[in-house]
Amino acid sequence: MGNLKNRQSLIGSGMLLLAAIIWGCAFVAQSVAMDHIGPFSFGSLRFFMGALVLLPVILLRKKREIHAPTRPRDALLGGAVCGGLLFLASSAQQIGLMYTTVGKSGFITALYVVLVPLVGFVLFRRRVSPLLVVGALAAVVGLYLLCGENGFSVNHGDAYTLACAFLFAAQILAVDHFVTRVDGVLLSCLQFVMSGILNGITAWITEPSLSWQAVAATWLPLCYTGVLSSGVAYTLQILGQKRTPPAVASLLMSLESVFAVLAGAVILLQWPTPREAVGCAVMFAAVILAQVPTKSRT
Repeated sequence: MGNLKNRQSLIGSGMLLLAAIIWGCAFVAQSVAMDHIGPFSFGSLRFFMGALVLLPVILLRKKREIHAPTRPRDALLGGAVCGGLLFLASSAQQIGLMYTTVGKSGFITALYVVLVPLVGFVLFRRRVSPLLVVGALAAVVGLYLLCGENGFSVNHGDAYTLACAFLFAAQILAVDHFVTRVDGVLLSCLQFVMSGILNGITAWITEPSLSWQAVAATWLPLCYTGVLSSGVAYTLQILGQKRTPPAVASLLMSLESVFAVLAGAVILLQWPTPREAVGCAVMFAAVILAQVPTKSRT
């Protein structure tokens, strides 16, 4: 029984690590896309693409009767809550980036690494092991080394980005809650639909009309973020969280910052500084610490 549990935990960790790699590389695609299309229009298109990618998977799983039993009410509620939080978190981050630097935004957003176990303890009295706390703090240090080159001074954008960190922590905990009641792939698809709708409404209100020329100019970033970053990676998040404690899951997913640095170096030739390289090493050490089994996690 213990070997099966360890195997499931390893599979879940692998899914979350792969999601972090995909998300890290997506920073390059998103950066290129912003030259041609607004953030809410881009978000709406990518999330709807992610939902469309998952539709045949859902139908195939249903035909083969390998999907988890789900009540329609739970599915709709889970999709609405998780999708709404996903939209709010990404929107708060985008607004914050209008007033603060990318480095500070990356560090403040990554505070969800600490907020997930903290909120889980406060709201649900979930036990947190000392090693996991050390790992979370080490992850914050690593992310500061990666992203905190310009230091700290609180401004308007920082407040929005701090709200983003809380919202991402809430989204992770919401997924952890609903994935026990809703089939993982279905939950992922429904949250994309909700986020796509909310992004589309916001884009219609705040952004210029979307042209086919703009869509054509961003077809490759859209395909990557829609199919891989949304359709595949967010589904890996949900399925991985089903096998992994939320605090550990948040640490693994925070590795997207490390892979963003690596993707920037390989694709855009933006090689990391010695400080950033140390940050990568600290982040990997933090994940290893968080994976060490203790009595409080058995």
